[in-house]
Amino acid sequence: MDAVMRGRPPLLLFTTLARDKRLFFKFFAGGLLDRGHLTLRHREIVIARTTARCGAEYEWGVHIRGFAGAANLTNAQIGSLVHGDGADDCWNDEEAVLLRTADALDARATLAFRYGPRTRCVWTTATRHGHLRRFGRWAE
Repeated sequence: MDAVMRGRPPLLLFTTLARDKRLFFKFFAGGLLDRGHLTLRHREIVIARTTARCGAEYEWGVHIRGFAGAANLTNAQIGSLVHGDGADDCWNDEEAVLLRTADALDARATLAFRYGPRTRCVWTTATRHGHLRRFGRWAE
């Protein structure tokens, strides 16, 4: 846990899960904190966009507060993640593709264009927790 939090206090999510040892280890065994194939910047763009679209304010705030600086996200980019899209001038071509992909997965739970199985798995993992939050809201 110390390696994940790097000297910061643990997230509320982690302390809540830690109350149930079995659940805590199942959660982390699922690869949630796997570095994956995306750069830190790309990962945070996808997570922030997905959590913003899902209305998951807590998760969005955790990632913006904890990782926006390390990902070199500007204020214009942070605003675009919530209110804009990949066509905004603050994104390069590669980042615009990330945003369009996250939007397509959120809107249709599928992609209109093809990637290989490894990439599809990375996207599923990157968006999974934001979507779980969204589906939980629908069930309320």
